[in-house]
Parts: sequence; structure tokens; C-alpha cells
Amino acid sequence: MTEKESKLISAFKYANNVKKHSVSIFECSLRTDTLFPSKELFPSKNLFPSSFDIKWNKLPLDNMRFKCQYNNYNKYLKGKSILATLDELINIIKQALKDK
Repeated sequence: MTEKESKLISAFKYANNVKKHSVSIFECSLRTDTLFPSKELFPSKNLFPSSFDIKWNKLPLDNMRFKCQYNNYNKYLKGKSILATLDELINIIKQALKDK
């Protein structure tokens, strides 16, 4: 396992520890571009093409024992797409299982 992969796993550990304290670790966004005037506010593929994304949220450092994990979280996860980072983690796990 590379140093970067190890730090990414450390970042996930921090997010897991913080979620135990009920802090929102995710930030969702729905962006809708209106193409046609309409009284409907509900996004649809035809009238309102939308993009939905879930990103890692800003998290507090509530315990100095986890400063390294906190720094790794900020460097490798904060503000990034959850799906992309989970894919990266899954690939690390798959490679580790192959190497056994």
C-alpha cells in the first residue's frame, strides 16, 4: 500500500469517527438550469436538466489525538465527491486483497 493510499484510509477513519457524534459529514447540492418558463418547480429531465452531487463536508477537530486523521481528511476528502472517493477506497481494498 502506498503512503497516499494509507493517508486516504486514515481520512475515512476520521469521517467514521466524527459521524458517531452526529455531525453532518455530507453536503448535498442540486443544481437546476431552467430551459423553459414554467410554474412547476420540480426538476425533470425534459424541462429542468439537473445535476446532483454529494460531497464531503467540513468537519471539526474535536480531539487533538486525531489531528493526523483530521489533516488527511481535509487533504483527501473534504469538498470532494463521495462517489469518486469511495471508488478510490474500493480499488485500494481490491488491490490489497489481490496482494495477499
